[in-house]
Formats: sequence, C-alpha cells, structure tokens
Amino acid sequence: MKKVSLLAASVALALVGCGGSDGSSDTNTGTPSAGGIVITGFDGYFKNAVVFDDMPVATRTSTVGKLDSNDIIFGLTDGNGKITLPENTDIKGTLSLQTITPNGDVQTMLIARDPNKFAGIYTIDMDHPTQAMAHEVSFRTLQGEKIISPLTDLVAAKAGVNPTPAEIEKAKEEVNSALGLSAENTDIFSDVIAAGDHALHKTAQILTESKVEAGDNYTPTTGYRYCRKSDRNS
Repeated sequence: MKKVSLLAASVALALVGCGGSDGSSDTNTGTPSAGGIVITGFDGYFKNAVVFDDMPVATRTSTVGKLDSNDIIFGLTDGNGKITLPENTDIKGTLSLQTITPNGDVQTMLIARDPNKFAGIYTIDMDHPTQAMAHEVSFRTLQGEKIISPLTDLVAAKAGVNPTPAEIEKAKEEVNSALGLSAENTDIFSDVIAAGDHALHKTAQILTESKVEAGDNYTPTTGYRYCRKSDRNS
C-alpha cells in the first residue's frame, strides 16, 4: 500500500482516471505447482500476507472479513503476491487476505497461534519493497476466484454475505459502472499489475487507502466516493 496521503493519492489517480482498460493446515508452496490453485493478492503484490478462509458467520465471533482465531490459515504469499493451494482445497467461507504490520494486533495473534511460523513476519507491499506495511487491512474475493485485491473486495462487500448468483452479477455490474468499465468487463478479477493496467492498479491503491481511513465504517460507497472525487479532478 502506498504510504501517501489520500489527497496526494487521489491527485495521482486523477492523472489516469479511476477506471481501467475496458476490454485446514497452514501451507505455502510459494511457487505454482502442477495441479495447484494459484492465488494472487495485491494492491501492489503483497509479500507475507496471510491467505485464509474467512469462516461462515455462524462459526465465528469477529467482524466478517477480518482474520480471527476461528479462521483457517492457508499460508503466506510470496514476493509475487502468490500462494499455491492444493487443488482439492475446500473453501467453507470466503477466500480472504490479511496484511501484517510489525508489532500489530494481527502479528501478535499469529505469533500466539504459531510462533515458529509467524515470529518476525510482516507484510511488504512490493510496490515499496523496502518498507513494511503501515496498516493492517483485509480483503476478500468471491467464490471460485483466484485474485484477492481491493478491487475484488469492493465487489464482495457490495454482494454481501452468502450472495446469490443474481446478487453477485449485480454487484459486479455496479462496481464496473462506478469504475468506468463496461458491465461485462472482468478486469477487476484479473492481475492488473501483470496486465500493465496502470489505471486499475492505481485504483486498487486508492481503495486500500480509503479502507484504512474508514476502518470498520468502510462500505462500497466509501470506495466509490474516492473514485468519483478523483474523476472530478481529472
């Protein structure tokens, strides 16, 4: 996540616009393996972010979308933001990603859970490879997707808990519209960094900043507001 103010980030985004081109054990193999499911997490590629199964509401006590002691941890992402899950991995809840900050609450919880695995571990946004992440933030994606980012999180938040197929399609269309994309566009669920989509990459950074600033009050409307603000300044 870019360590700049929301105002500075919004001004930067205005140069390119808010949209893009229309067109239960801990495991982490890091490198894609035959038959595995490769998951990628980014606003910039996240190194050492926790990929986990955000368990159904009935089985957990904390807010939906945040890592807690009831969630199943799959492992940590590598320097390309990737983790490979076994092909038969069963996602019971929502595939999610959590960043770790030095001495933060998440790091403390993880060390208590497995000190050998998590002591001294924190997330790095590879857009800024010499800096630890400054904030703990989590992102979700939809069932069956392999990308986790602020963009997928926006759709997941809009679709709601246990969404129907109709609710998912409606959420995708609304988010695409808010980001200036066509209704059928699928770029939000792609690796926009690898694709060289600088506009959506920047949008992902903006959405991370807006989620950090809003905290527990974050909603899709919050994300839309920052995008629309940058559009007005473009």
